[in-house]
Amino acid sequence: MAEKKKKVRVKRLYEYARDYTVSPDGKVRYHGLLYEYEEPDCAPRLRRCLLSSAIAAAFMVLSGLLPVVSMRFSPFVIFPYGIALVVSAVLLVSCVRAVRAQVPMQRRTYDTSSGRFLPVSAVLGVCAAVCFAGHLVYVLTHLFLGVTAPDVIFAVAQGCAAALAVSVALQSRKLRCRSFEA
Repeated sequence: MAEKKKKVRVKRLYEYARDYTVSPDGKVRYHGLLYEYEEPDCAPRLRRCLLSSAIAAAFMVLSGLLPVVSMRFSPFVIFPYGIALVVSAVLLVSCVRAVRAQVPMQRRTYDTSSGRFLPVSAVLGVCAAVCFAGHLVYVLTHLFLGVTAPDVIFAVAQGCAAALAVSVALQSRKLRCRSFEA
């Protein structure tokens, strides 16, 4: 069983390497799929995605620095927050790669940038929304502790991060790519 997993892992590692060939004179040539955006000028849409993902990542980082009681005692806040924090970093890196990518993009660049927008932003939106809801439930069931300003700021930050993730998901649905052979 372990041998089969190892073969699958090796297959994934070298999947993109098959798209390259070395000529006898030593030059490397790409012959895999190339992707380009169907919209002629998609740079403003990509910059909006980048800005939204950067703000969402900033909200996630800054809300983690707040002294919120639910972040210490509620697994319905801690786990979704941890997942959303990691996913927001992945989304930000994917957006930066998409903005900096050459057009047409090679398959590996597409898979690690524009191809990730929709699923990653959906995961971020769901996790931030679950964290928001878990925090609200914790605060409402523990009202005897009192509601402080960090509690409100944390809830607003999680709600804004979820809304920004939905915005990136909607923008990414409009970014259509067509593929062709190199």
